[in-house]
Amino acid sequence: MPESTEQPVINIQGDTPENLARVLAYLYRGDYDDVGQDLHFRSTTAPSDGSDAVKQETKSKHTGPAREIVLNNMNVFLAAERFAIPPIKSLAELKSLEWVPQTPIPPWSPKSLETSWKKVAARHETKLQDVILAVIYMHIEEHVENPEMLDFFAAFGAMGSLIIEMLVKSGRVKSMVKPDSIGKLTAAFTSICSSEDLSGFGCEDW
Repeated sequence: MPESTEQPVINIQGDTPENLARVLAYLYRGDYDDVGQDLHFRSTTAPSDGSDAVKQETKSKHTGPAREIVLNNMNVFLAAERFAIPPIKSLAELKSLEWVPQTPIPPWSPKSLETSWKKVAARHETKLQDVILAVIYMHIEEHVENPEMLDFFAAFGAMGSLIIEMLVKSGRVKSMVKPDSIGKLTAAFTSICSSEDLSGFGCEDW
């Protein structure tokens, strides 16, 4: 019988051109630009003196919001997981964590957070889950002011329990700036604590 000539095919329909450019940039030079489009990679493939690209890159590094950079790196991480390229996954994780402290506002709307969390949970990517949780934890007091975000926490019990654990173990739950924050969190997480075995998560403090 003749040997099969079929070649493995990777579906790239779910990726944006910018995200694919970052993956290709890493394969080409071992790094990628997580701000906007990968200008270094683009400048090597398009006829140009490079001056405009350098100016745009310099500007974007100073003005690009940290929230978009975190999301860019998460998308690269997911693409690298899909393409089975572990080194890019490791780099994307490091880049994400580097920018987490610099996100002045929560980087996700409830809808986009739900989409990101489902993607990560479906792939059992605990490292990327840690990145998402770190950003949420950092901005938890902003999140409790958003009714849609509270509904999201209540709907995703696993995430809610992890946030509870982080707040209790760090002691932050007792030192939150806004007096009513604890009450709002309690209202969102009460159903979680009553329906799940969270004895190790400090539910007794809620």
